[in-house]
Amino acid sequence: IAEASGKELDRFWRVNVKGTFYVSAAMKRQDVLSVPSRTGPREVGGGAIIALGSCNSYVATPQIVQYTTAKHAVLGMVKDAALDNAPYKIRVNAVCPSWVDTPMTGEAIEGDADLRHIIRRVVPLGRIAHPEEVSDAIMFLSSPRSSYMTGGGLLVDGGATLQLQI
Repeated sequence: IAEASGKELDRFWRVNVKGTFYVSAAMKRQDVLSVPSRTGPREVGGGAIIALGSCNSYVATPQIVQYTTAKHAVLGMVKDAALDNAPYKIRVNAVCPSWVDTPMTGEAIEGDADLRHIIRRVVPLGRIAHPEEVSDAIMFLSSPRSSYMTGGGLLVDGGATLQLQI
């Protein structure tokens, strides 16, 4: 932490925490989700808000305290927002991936020759997630199939958080 940049903390906080806060608040204010969409044996209420967490919402990683702090805060916000929105039948959850095959991840791997090997070692499934695997989790949490899930984070991490890395 002694070498951590306060500027980086502010950046991660603005993007991850404030961004999640403002979008969630705007959705509720607009009452976009507050009208029940159907009833039946699996009653579905006003909808779902899905935040983007990270496996770092659950665990810490050396040298990225700013990112980890922001992602822990996102999961905390999800829990509070789930309680606040439950009376309106709005579910609030987070999808929490580990490494995902995106341009940003590609740049990180290009900049660190060992990173791809490290990922294969620490992710039991031995690979980086495809973006579609994360979007599938988001679709699930947005659907009636998750109608009784609220206030949680769905790990999409290939097992990365299962074991202590030594």
